[in-house]
Amino acid sequence: TDLPVPDHFKAQHPTWEEQFTALFLSAVVAMYLEDHVDEREYKAYMIMEKKARKMEILPGTVSVLRRFLQEKDTNEKYKNLLEFLPIFSKQLRVAQKIVRF
Repeated sequence: TDLPVPDHFKAQHPTWEEQFTALFLSAVVAMYLEDHVDEREYKAYMIMEKKARKMEILPGTVSVLRRFLQEKDTNEKYKNLLEFLPIFSKQLRVAQKIVRF
């Protein structure tokens, strides 16, 4: 399933794999900053990504990955990221509508 990314993002990252990789890496950096560095660094990174790379979808991506980690650890619903990938696009569509930064 296509990822719910804007056209400018698709132009920079034409394949699903490239889109996912860019979203995943940016989200993991944001999560690391929030969890292990400082809330201010996390917020600064999110703002920088939004302004410099137009990553309006990043807060939703962070939310989806956090949910995956929570469900993986608590429910054993997913054993690994590969099992989660088939529903990643759907989860991101929902999160994109409700998660704002």
